[in-house]
Parts: sequence; structure tokens; C-alpha cells
Amino acid sequence: MHGVGLRPCHKGGVRVETEWTISERFGKKTLICHNYGHGGYESSYGTVQSALKIMKEILQS
Repeated sequence: MHGVGLRPCHKGGVRVETEWTISERFGKKTLICHNYGHGGYESSYGTVQSALKIMKEILQS
């Protein structure tokens, strides 16, 4: 039996948030947006709009 395409639910609910990280190799700041824990791809479509909005707001400020 194979478990293909299964996505676990995040215990605290869906996570949609950003964080800055610094590349150890290049020393550059990179903005990362976490968007996971939906429990299936069907419910992830709506949160991608939220993730894009958050990213745009941060990058434009």
C-alpha cells in the first residue's frame, strides 16, 4: 500500500505566516512564507491568496 498525495493536518490548524531567514551560503536575507497544514490540497487554494497578500505587503514596505 502506498500513501501518495496525502498531506497531514497541522495540529494547531493551518499555518500561513512569514519569516525572514539569512542564507548561510550567500549571506542574503530571504523572505519565506509558510502555508501548510491543510489536510488536503482542496483547502489550500484559498490560503494561497492570503499568503500572496502578506508577501506583497511585506515586500512593498
